Amino acid sequence: MSLRYLDDVAFAARWADRRLARMPMGRARLQEELLATGCPEHIVHATLRATYRKVSERDLAMQVVAMSSRATSVQTLGRVARLLNQRGFDEDTIETALGMVNGEW
Repeated sequence: MSLRYLDDVAFAARWADRRLARMPMGRARLQEELLATGCPEHIVHATLRATYRKVSERDLAMQVVAMSSRATSVQTLGRVARLLNQRGFDEDTIETALGMVNGEW
């Protein structure tokens, strides 16, 4: 008989939602962090699918960009690109986010 004191699925979902609310990040970074909590890989992959159905990586990347400096220099765009990369966003998402920002400036 299982008392279900530990529910890895519920833990992973709550943890991912809270983590993204505090620090928007891409799938790769969130996957690393969830695996580091000790969640089984199959639960991590299911959590990632569910999480990124609710919120797009592009929207999260734009949140990161909005939080960063608003300067228009190429150096700043490079810095923002590195920040997005560190946060685990893929190259396509980074290019899309920077293109959207560059078009706004």
